[in-house]
Amino acid sequence: MSLIRVLFLSLSFLLISNNWLRADPPEVISVNPKSYSTTGGEEITIFGSNFTGTTAVSIGPYTAASFNEVGDFAVTAILPAMVPGPYYVSVTTAEGTNSNSYNNQIMVEGNPYAYITANNTSEVYPIPVLSNLPETPISIGTSPERLAITPDGRFAYILDSGTNEVLVFDITSRTQVDSIPTGGTLPYAIAITPDGSTAYVVNQTSENITPIDIATNTAGTLIALPAGSIPTDISISTNGLTAYVVNSGLNSLSPITIPANTIGTAIPIGSSPWGIAVTPDGTTAYVSSMGSNTVIPLDLGTNTPGTPIAVGPSPRAIAIRSNNLTAYVLNSGDNTVTPIDITTNTAGSPTNAISSSEDMAISPILASFGMGYVTSPGSNEYLTLIISGNTLGDSRNLFPSNPFGVAFVPEPSPIAEFFATPASPGNATSFNAQGSLSPVGGFSNYAWDFGDGNTQNTTSSTINHVYNSSGPFNVILTVTTQFGTSNTVLFTGKTVSNDGQSFASVTKEVIIPPAPVPTVTNVNPNTGPTSGGTVITITGTNFYDVQSVTFGLSPAASYVVNSDTSITATTPAHVAGVVDVRVANLSGTSPITPNDNFIFNGNPPTVTNVNPNSGPTTGGGAVTLTGTNFTGATSVTFGANPALFVINNSTTITATAPAGSVGSVNVIVENADGPSAADPANLYTYTAVLPVVTSVSPNSGLTSGGEIVTISGSNFTGATSVFFGLNAAVFVVNNDNTITATAPLGSEGTVHVIVTNADGPSTPSVSDEYTYIALPTTPAVSSISPTSGTVNGGTAVSITGSNFTGATNVLFGMTPATSFIVEADNSISAIAPPGVPGTVTVFVVSPSGISSAGPNTSFTYFIPQPLPPSDFAGKAKRNKFATQTEYFNLLTWVPSPDPTVVSYEIYEFGTLIAVIPASGPTFFENHNLRKNRVYEYTLYSVNGSGIKSDPVFIVVTP
Repeated sequence: MSLIRVLFLSLSFLLISNNWLRADPPEVISVNPKSYSTTGGEEITIFGSNFTGTTAVSIGPYTAASFNEVGDFAVTAILPAMVPGPYYVSVTTAEGTNSNSYNNQIMVEGNPYAYITANNTSEVYPIPVLSNLPETPISIGTSPERLAITPDGRFAYILDSGTNEVLVFDITSRTQVDSIPTGGTLPYAIAITPDGSTAYVVNQTSENITPIDIATNTAGTLIALPAGSIPTDISISTNGLTAYVVNSGLNSLSPITIPANTIGTAIPIGSSPWGIAVTPDGTTAYVSSMGSNTVIPLDLGTNTPGTPIAVGPSPRAIAIRSNNLTAYVLNSGDNTVTPIDITTNTAGSPTNAISSSEDMAISPILASFGMGYVTSPGSNEYLTLIISGNTLGDSRNLFPSNPFGVAFVPEPSPIAEFFATPASPGNATSFNAQGSLSPVGGFSNYAWDFGDGNTQNTTSSTINHVYNSSGPFNVILTVTTQFGTSNTVLFTGKTVSNDGQSFASVTKEVIIPPAPVPTVTNVNPNTGPTSGGTVITITGTNFYDVQSVTFGLSPAASYVVNSDTSITATTPAHVAGVVDVRVANLSGTSPITPNDNFIFNGNPPTVTNVNPNSGPTTGGGAVTLTGTNFTGATSVTFGANPALFVINNSTTITATAPAGSVGSVNVIVENADGPSAADPANLYTYTAVLPVVTSVSPNSGLTSGGEIVTISGSNFTGATSVFFGLNAAVFVVNNDNTITATAPLGSEGTVHVIVTNADGPSTPSVSDEYTYIALPTTPAVSSISPTSGTVNGGTAVSITGSNFTGATNVLFGMTPATSFIVEADNSISAIAPPGVPGTVTVFVVSPSGISSAGPNTSFTYFIPQPLPPSDFAGKAKRNKFATQTEYFNLLTWVPSPDPTVVSYEIYEFGTLIAVIPASGPTFFENHNLRKNRVYEYTLYSVNGSGIKSDPVFIVVTP
């Protein structure tokens, strides 16, 4: 650090001493490091230029705790505490402030949070969502209730019904920073506009709305509601232009135009409507109707209510998941939550019931898990709404706080960034996305679009890609975070969350440099007629961005680049002689070498007749060729296959047809001047010689296969496959008339054994039939009853299914049943063996195999509830002392006969007052009691797993 300081001070001195005057604002080239915690106190180093005379360093809306100007090219600063999210670092001098880019962007990382108010204890609880362990509450106001959080996640606006104020809570410092009188009475609901500029507060008993300017924390002019409205909730359209107030007393909604704050025509809806939420796409509002036990969708384009959706009794609070797929309504009549499919407007099954309910919020985190919180004042706890299972659980006790309102802090966006190290075509261009920043956890996926039609997904931040051509390519990187945050801002009428499809993208142009100059290492064939038309293959290197292929000075008639090492070209017409075949790309033209020579010949042969012009694929027949220029012929080919031949004279050749494949080929004669041209007159047609199967021995076997089978027939030489029906067999060709094959697996029934050679398959017939005989059938379990029992074993279980005859064992997981009886082919009675807590599969085993696991084959072991103690009794007693009398109750009981019991728990009026070991005394004295008072006691036995017995009760009277 001292070396950097000396260097920059020296540079600054030199610049000043040379009277280098400037009037440019600061420019930030980079910041280091790029990621920070929310607690502040960390040092950041800012590199750039024009930093002399720095007057301020800020991080988004925050001011640096302190800063130090190292020189004109560097500033260090100490960061303040901040909420999670991406921020731009700004340096200000008298000449201005730097512009923003990725170079001056940082990420503050932190856990997602929710906040729950407690109106009994005048507190607000921070709840870290990932651990779900409430942190130390913060005192605030007198009776804090519902709340809303600003879109930037910095402030919570909390309604205080005790003082008719809105309390401003700084989430960064976790302190109350302001209080705003509403001017109304009983503030009951609050919503913040999506741009974070204004909060709207519903005052229930004064029946008006308080608009609050968030920039100045000042209340505006009250907006009066119709008399008798009894407002209960408010939601704002996603475009921020309209607020909808629920008038429970008038069965209507009052639309308020923003920012004019004027009330429009009331919208009739429901019976005793209560809660409202807007879908993230802004098309629909969902309104709970307590009087009709329904939720009513409202088309916000036409303000027309849709068909009511039946939910639970007395629905109140309503929230919408940020994926725009599901709404959730809190039923206050039975304290359950009903999900509603927004795409079909149908209600799902409600959750389990809890003891009481007040408010609900849904987490903005979407990708890894779905959850929300429901407050339960009556039980002094909040519960997690587990969306995947539609259940309420994982309760957290906040006694005696009376938890009331709940809201989640919006999740900040990630940042996508990468740099590339370009390489020429055919070589690996490397990409590095380590500069991408995530606010919560890491990235689960990096999706690359390389701009050349190729894409790839990876969990690594680095990747290589090979381009096949040079030039600019627009490369797109999309990063996905582990917890579902993204740069898509979603609004549901009350809160903003960064969620949706959990991604952030960046597009950059990557320029791939040209490949090196090509080389030509081979030309095949390397001769052809002067008339052109010869198709040749050019082999070499660096055939990228090919611009031309030339034969001497003449361009190829046509060419196709097959790969970076191969080109197919057609020769042009050219005078006789030797030319160089050269390939040119963007970097230049291949150098001349002896390997690139092509010879244009003057008098190649011509073939005008082939007789006979057909024969079997096995070859061997004599063929007479007629034509010209045969003297000195060097080869005769039938297609690609060379033939033996004799030159009779300059116009006739006698050749022996080589073996070939079914179809027509050209017969080509070649001399020193080149090959004859392909022509319909020199076609030779190979006719098929198909295999014939005359017998199969043995002609039957098990469906499991494995039988050694001898196949007899003809034309087996060169056989390429043997099939038993549709199944391929392993085989050996013994000779042209016999094949030995191993029968493959098959299905019960008769199939044809088909032998195929290069000319095709044998024709099915009765002689090639092979019959598969079925294997014995394995057992199958369709259901068991009962489906659970204690870990002690001994549960009688009825197993229903098929193929049970001859069963040799019944398994519970991997443990044999204590005993079993095969009552019928479809029924078994078994005694469950001892097990451990959890679910296992019940299998039936027979000589034919073991049954498979299915949806109805599971058996669950559970730990049984212990037996309770007996003869629970109590007697009021007293101790007289010289100056006072002490009153106490003597409690006695007979121990539980259950050997698993490890302790006894005694409760007084529902509060635990003693835990007695099972090995301890069987009595308990409850001292320091009040005279003449009746006391109620409950006694439980508890086993080693913490499971309690049924309770026993007594009442002790004086």
